[in-house]
Amino acid sequence: MFNAGHIEYKDKLQEIIDYHNIEDHKKTYQQMYKNIMDPHAFQKRLDAIPYTSNCR
Repeated sequence: MFNAGHIEYKDKLQEIIDYHNIEDHKKTYQQMYKNIMDPHAFQKRLDAIPYTSNCR
């Protein structure tokens, strides 16, 4: 298994994106790919999640 830093991981994820015909699945993998390619975009999405220290 490759981690997100390996080029093989990115290539395999792109293959999965290209393979899927179901639009929801394709979008999920496209989002994963974007998160890998642009960690700042991922952090921006994380920061947009409402959070309070009172959450349990």
